[in-house]
Amino acid sequence: MSATADHTILAHIASLPVYGEVLLDDFRKQRRILVVPTESMALASRVAGDDSPSLSMLLQRPATVKWSELDPTTALRLGQHVPLLDRLAEWSMVAPVVWASQRHDIPVLTRQPELYEGHHVMVVQAP
Repeated sequence: MSATADHTILAHIASLPVYGEVLLDDFRKQRRILVVPTESMALASRVAGDDSPSLSMLLQRPATVKWSELDPTTALRLGQHVPLLDRLAEWSMVAPVVWASQRHDIPVLTRQPELYEGHHVMVVQAP
């Protein structure tokens, strides 16, 4: 099953390059797509360090990785579509992932499933 990657899984890929290689190879072999919101990549890059070669390898897998970007109209809709719930501080990192997951009708791949409680998306916890 394809999935939407959040910043937690992307930072994990950056910290464990072998894990990232295995994960992306599995996606490729099973013809699955990993949807990556650009906001999640930016946050993961900040957490992992700007020069992470593991995050850079994502850019080299166009058949496996698809980017999800927000145009101004979509950003306005996102603000009205994804509820704030009780976690205002986490909303800006969760909302693009929730949007991409719902838009593509695929689960969120994360290492922190609690971030998505109440957002009506299927969540897959990564090891």
